[in-house]
Amino acid sequence: MPVNVTGNFGTIVGSLHVGTLGTLQALALPPVLFPPFEQAVGSLNQTMDKDLERSFLETLSRALIALPFDLKVLLEAVADPDLDHAVRELAASAVVHIITPKDGNVEPATRFAEDVVSLRLALVRIFNEGGEGAPAFRERFSEIASQLDADLATFRAAFGADVVDWLDARWPSLKKAVYAKKKIPMFVDDEEVGTFLYDEGLRFATEYPISEKTLASRMKQGQPIVDHLTRKREQDRKKIPSAS
Repeated sequence: MPVNVTGNFGTIVGSLHVGTLGTLQALALPPVLFPPFEQAVGSLNQTMDKDLERSFLETLSRALIALPFDLKVLLEAVADPDLDHAVRELAASAVVHIITPKDGNVEPATRFAEDVVSLRLALVRIFNEGGEGAPAFRERFSEIASQLDADLATFRAAFGADVVDWLDARWPSLKKAVYAKKKIPMFVDDEEVGTFLYDEGLRFATEYPISEKTLASRMKQGQPIVDHLTRKREQDRKKIPSAS
C-alpha cells in the first residue's frame, strides 16, 4: 500500500506515526523528505507583528514617496569631487540599479521597496567612507542622514537582518553594471557621461509611478512586500555562475 505523507511532516496517513529518525530509517524513507516544519514553511508564511507592520508601512510609505528626491542625493554624490572615488562609484551603481526597470509585473510599492533600502545602505557607506568630504556632504543632506539609523532599524526588523545584509553585500556586483553601454566608472570620471546619468535620474523621477495619492489605498499589508524581497534573496542564492 502506498504511504501518504501529510503536510505536518510528522504524520503518515493511516495507522503509522513518524516521529523519530529511527522510524524513518525503518520505513526506508530518507530523512531529507521530512524537514522540520519551520524550515519547510520558512518566513513566507509568518505573520508580521502588528506594531512592527504599522511602523514598517509608515516608514516604507514615506521612503517610497521620497525616492525620486532621495535619488538626487546619490546623484550629487556621484558628482562631488570632494568624496572618495570609490564611494562615488558606489553612488553611481546605486543610481543605475534604482533607475533600471525590474520586476515589471509587480506592484510598484513592492517593486521599489528594495530600492529604498539599497539607497539608505548606499548613503550610510557614503557618509562613513567618503573621506574628507564626507562630513560636509552629510551636513548638506542632514535631514535624510538623521533618519538613516531609524529607517534601517525598521527595515531590518521587518525584512530580517539577513535580507538587508544581502542587499548591502551586492555592491561589488552592482559596480560591474553597464547602463546605456556605459560602465560605472565612466559616470564618475567623465563629466559629460555624469551629466547623462543625472538627466536619466530626472527622467526616472518624472516617470516614477508612486505618489502619496496613489500609495494611500495600496499600503495595507507589509508581509507580501517582505515575502517578495525574501524570494528574490533566495533566487539570488540559487544562481549558478555561468562558465567563463
